[in-house]
Amino acid sequence: MQKDALFPIDEAQKKWSAFRSSGYTNDVHGVVYRSGEAGCGLAVGGMATGAIDLDTDGTLGRCTCFNSIIPPRELGAVPFLAVAVEDDVWALTNKQVAGAQSASEVYYWGHCPIADL
Repeated sequence: MQKDALFPIDEAQKKWSAFRSSGYTNDVHGVVYRSGEAGCGLAVGGMATGAIDLDTDGTLGRCTCFNSIIPPRELGAVPFLAVAVEDDVWALTNKQVAGAQSASEVYYWGHCPIADL
């Protein structure tokens, strides 16, 4: 595993596997994706409350909040997270964001109710 990584990015092979992850005593299981390798990611929300997908490229995807279940609304690839320090802005996505620097790659492991990017 890469030093200081939360999970091994070499596991990004779009297949179910067992691997070591920071903060866990035993092996964990799941699928690690590179940005954009899956159509949608982990749904953030609860039963009967609606959800917002946190997509594998670090953006917000489909939304079923406010009675928009069929069809779900598309949020337009809005970045999930950005950090600003004075005049510098970094977005946690590999998509281009106006006024921000984007990541060169995003590795994604969604294990409900947690998503590690």
